[in-house]
Amino acid sequence: MRVLGEASDTSGELKIAKPVAKSGNFIISTKSKEELTEEIRKKIQYLKSEL
Repeated sequence: MRVLGEASDTSGELKIAKPVAKSGNFIISTKSKEELTEEIRKKIQYLKSEL
């Protein structure tokens, strides 16, 4: 499992949430980093071809 987000333990319990910063990424996936990278690369190629 791959988790990218903002961790906090202010309530005494560890929580992972969407970052407060608008530019922050939030991803929870069972895919590997390589699989996620390839998926994003393909989406970028597709979007470029649509221009």
